[in-house]
Amino acid sequence: RQTLDEMSKDYFSPFFSSFGESLRITFLSPASTRQLLTEPTEDFALRYDRTSVEYIHELTYGQAYLVNLIGFRLVSRFNRLRFEQNSEINDIITQDDVDAVVTDEILQRATYYFEGVWNQAAKGAPRQQDILKALAEYPKGREKEELQQELGIENQDLDRAIKTLKHHDVIGEDGTKIKILVELFRRWLVRSKFI
Repeated sequence: RQTLDEMSKDYFSPFFSSFGESLRITFLSPASTRQLLTEPTEDFALRYDRTSVEYIHELTYGQAYLVNLIGFRLVSRFNRLRFEQNSEINDIITQDDVDAVVTDEILQRATYYFEGVWNQAAKGAPRQQDILKALAEYPKGREKEELQQELGIENQDLDRAIKTLKHHDVIGEDGTKIKILVELFRRWLVRSKFI
């Protein structure tokens, strides 16, 4: 959530002041998401249909922790149904299987990550959390002018907050609209006490 460049400014320690070059680590690509899900080990027996992997990437935007969490919950569900309940279950994971595990429980399990993103938005440029609140109910995003009008923010302050949220990979632009990148984070915001 916080970049090494930012941490080096906040902390005076040999670790933070001695790194040479920082590397930007961002979301997994759709291909990397597919590989993480379908090939976690050489002998992985479950298969995913194409749409389920795409759907997981849409929900997570390729955030590695969330991809891994969903994958873990899918394998656990399969093992429970097949081996504990002796259900006749297909070994191909579908979008319906993903929907079965992407519940309030998974949002709860990812709360520490989501709260970290939320708390990071309280630092730096003001009004970042207000922008997230204003975007939370809109999965497809909102026009910048709508945000400015609703929040009553000066254009330069809005631009600074948007730039900071983009820098931390929280929001992005989809055409002319600004939206929260990680759909599961957006859903968590809608269900949280912060909105």
